[in-house]
Amino acid sequence: MLGFVFFLASAAAALSPTPTPVPAARFGAAGAMSKASQPPHGRSLAEVARSVKLRFPAAKPKVITNENLKELAAGAELTMAAPVPVSSSPTVGSKEDQEQAEKKAHWQDRYFSAQQELANLEAEEKRLAAEVARLERDFYARDDPYQRDTVIKPAWDDAVAKLRNVQQRIEGARGAPESIANDARRDGALPGWFREAPRPTPIQQGKQ
Repeated sequence: MLGFVFFLASAAAALSPTPTPVPAARFGAAGAMSKASQPPHGRSLAEVARSVKLRFPAAKPKVITNENLKELAAGAELTMAAPVPVSSSPTVGSKEDQEQAEKKAHWQDRYFSAQQELANLEAEEKRLAAEVARLERDFYARDDPYQRDTVIKPAWDDAVAKLRNVQQRIEGARGAPESIANDARRDGALPGWFREAPRPTPIQQGKQ
């Protein structure tokens, strides 16, 4: 097979055009060769061998040995397989898909946040309503005027004020999810985006 490798090397040399003289490389101040003046890299023998194809006459055998190499070479045709360039740049479709995915995530996040805020406020309203009812019962059941007027009554008034504040915030929060969905539709959102959004889990703020 040594003779076959020599034959391929000779064939590659015959196919390669006579190299054009390369002007002297230019060096910068640091002595490094500039990128524009560097000569192109040559192809190795292995690379040439992989791209060489032998097309034999139909009447001749296709088994290559050191003995019949010269005879086969007389009627063989050499062809070079051209490399297929691979583009690494993203396609237009993938860029559009990425922009659509980012838009979807943006509107889903806003929609979910609005729903979560409403769920939290409704849970807090329920907690405060129970606290107000408990303090009211405690106020009328307490016989000690000092405890009733200096401890229970201030706590009761504070719970009532917080409850009213939360109820006012709920009125504004109830329309927020639908308002965000309408803005998203005007921006090109699809109806299914909001059906796929996660469901909120109420988080009570605790006693304040």
